[in-house]
Formats: sequence, C-alpha cells, structure tokens
Amino acid sequence: LIADYLVTAAISALSAFQYLGVPHPEKFAAFAILIIGCLNLLGPKHTGALAFLISIPTVLVVIALGTFSIPHLGHAWQNLQPLHGSFGRNWAAFVGIVLALSGVEAIANATGVMKLNPGSTEANPCVTRTSTPAILIVMIEVCAFTALLGLAMHALPGLMIANGDVNAPGAEGVRDYMLRYMGQVFVGGGLGHAFGFLISIVFGLLLLSAVNTAIVDLITIQFLMSRDREIPKIFQRLNRWGVPGFGMTLATIVPMLLVILVKDMAGLADLYAVGVVGAGAPNLGATATDRK
Repeated sequence: LIADYLVTAAISALSAFQYLGVPHPEKFAAFAILIIGCLNLLGPKHTGALAFLISIPTVLVVIALGTFSIPHLGHAWQNLQPLHGSFGRNWAAFVGIVLALSGVEAIANATGVMKLNPGSTEANPCVTRTSTPAILIVMIEVCAFTALLGLAMHALPGLMIANGDVNAPGAEGVRDYMLRYMGQVFVGGGLGHAFGFLISIVFGLLLLSAVNTAIVDLITIQFLMSRDREIPKIFQRLNRWGVPGFGMTLATIVPMLLVILVKDMAGLADLYAVGVVGAGAPNLGATATDRK
C-alpha cells in the first residue's frame, strides 16, 4: 500500500499539470507535492475542507460531460469491436482496467480515522455511518461514469495509437488529457474550447486533491504500522498540530523524486502496477495456502 500511494501521489500530480498544459509538468508536479505536504503539517482538516470544495464542481463537470456524451453513444457503440488477440493480451487489458479503478480503496483505508458510530467504542469500533455512504458514492461515480465516458471515447474521430501513446487530429498525446479533448469535441466551437478549459482547471484541482489523499493515507499507514511495532517509533512522533512529521516528510519527498526521475505517465503507471502486485500477491498467497 505504501508503494501504491507513493506512486499515486506522483501520478496524480503529473496528470494534473498535463491537463493544465504547462511546460515541464514534472517540475510543477514536484513543487505542488511539496506544497501539499507542507500544508499537511498543519493537520488533515484544512486540506480535507479544500478537497470537499473541489468535489462539488467536479461532480457538476462530470455530469455535464456525460450529458454532452449521450448523443454520441450510438456512434460509439457502432465502433466497438469484439475481443481479438490472445488470452494473455486481453487479460493484460482487463488488469489495466482494474488498476485504473483501484483508487476507490482510498476511503476504505481511511476508516481508521473516521468518526465512530453512536454507542461504538475504541475497543470495539464501528464507522459504518460514515464509511458506507462515502464508499457507495465513490463506487457509483467511479464505475458508472468511467463506463459511460469510456464508451463515449469510441465516438471520437481519428484516434491513433503510436508508440504506446494516443494521438488525435491536432492533439498529440491526447491520452493524458482525454476528458478535456472530449469536452472540446462533443461541445464544439468556441464553447467547446471554453468547456475544455473548464475541465482542465477542475480536473487539475481534483488530481491535486488526489495527491493530498495519497499523502494523508501514507501518513496514516505509517503511523499505524509504527504503533503495531512494524516500523520504528519515530513514525509515531507528533508535531504540535498532531501530525507525524517524519511520516509526512517521507510521504512528500519520495513522490517528488519519483515524478522528477520518471517524468512519464506510462512509466509511473508501470511502477504503480508493481506496487499493486507487491501488495496483492503476498496477501493472496498467504490466504490461499491457509486452510483456516
């Protein structure tokens, strides 16, 4: 999980500035990670409030983009093709989809710091009143809108795959800012460019919020592991605002180094896959070989 969240912070920051179309997005991404890490020295409450404010325009923009996509779904459906190629190739594509959706577990990993249900105690904790609505909302948004917008992408004209990247007429490397391009094409004209710009701003902020989520989860995981005596006690040491300073430093510096050294979304995604396998394989191996 630590490996996943380190890469998630780097991927989200890099993707944010690719949506904004700035030169050398990796440098902006590293600086943004540093700022977000420093803000978390003051505790998660402030950054959590900002994340909530960002979520509102994000939901509105996603609904608007989904609405503009609906008239194009018939054409997109006609462009769908049956599976072809080997089982291994199709399995790899399926795993890629699962990896793309795997960020939904961030809420589940935050249950340790959620408000307890009335009548629940620290000795016998239960947080379902907070966790259940949060998980359900995220699942609906991620699964339903990912399917809708994924289908709508098939209606975009002239997409070409070149050297692992996706290009469109007049838009190189469109894979990394696909939603902005969809807004421009589906709305069209000057209004389409304005809508695409709005998507860039909103999703850029959303992705920076995802950086914050990854850093907060990293701090939480390190604190809990230290409390369970799995890593040194220094990860439990709190600053004046109740934040584990050493854990925050590690959760900030490593993603900064990753995004500067790798620079490429595909390369970071490969590292993320390694983290997922590293977390999942021991779990599955241990449970599958234990009769109890």
